[in-house]
Amino acid sequence: MANRRKVIKSAVGITTVGIISQSTKASKSDVGGIDQIGISDEVEELLQTGKINQAEQLMESHGVNYSTKKLETGGDREFEAQGRYSESNSELYMSLVEKNDNDDLYLVSTYGTLSTRRARIRDAAVIDDACGIGWDSNEWTARGRNHLNYIANSDASGGADIERTDFDANYGVTWGVDLPRTLGDDTNISLQADLYKTGPTDQAPVYFDYIHTYTFLGEGPFGIDIHVDILDGSLGRLGIDLVDAYEAWDAELEVSKGEDRDEW
Repeated sequence: MANRRKVIKSAVGITTVGIISQSTKASKSDVGGIDQIGISDEVEELLQTGKINQAEQLMESHGVNYSTKKLETGGDREFEAQGRYSESNSELYMSLVEKNDNDDLYLVSTYGTLSTRRARIRDAAVIDDACGIGWDSNEWTARGRNHLNYIANSDASGGADIERTDFDANYGVTWGVDLPRTLGDDTNISLQADLYKTGPTDQAPVYFDYIHTYTFLGEGPFGIDIHVDILDGSLGRLGIDLVDAYEAWDAELEVSKGEDRDEW
């Protein structure tokens, strides 16, 4: 009988051990968002390619409201998988950027680098990883499917790919990440979505979840279902169903428009 496991990211969450650093800039003048200023394409490309500092410098030079968090993961956990990316050498970033202050339109952008493979066994390359962006339906609403950007790439054998698995404008969006066969080089993942701020609470966060999975080559049939789960009636978070597969490590970030400045 297949071993089935369901993982849901709770409001509290089970996060990887690490250090979260934050950088927030609030403009002192009413200059508008990156759409209004005309730097939207440049900022989105910089964030999507992991050039976070350059994006921040550009936004600060124009007085744009934004907040960015970086997760520096801690030590690897003990578990049985041999072929996987290291938890301790992987980095995740999440940014929330004002696009148009007249429409309360924001860009949420995430970027992650999975680094340092462990051993040669293809345990982690056999089954997709899961990632997602979620929010409270009382506070945020997605602009639509046509305003999602997502890429995964790697120089390792077979490359990397990403596919959207679920979308609900009121709760969130999820993706499956097809890792390279050998995990021989880093894999980079970027997710972007336009969100309208529809609720009254500035501190209401948007969440980014990533789950690195594995299975053993001799097991099966294995599978994963990646979807948006709704918690407490209004909160969308990443949910997965695993069949003969397991979670190697997971990480999460959250960012809101109302956070205080805290330099990295």
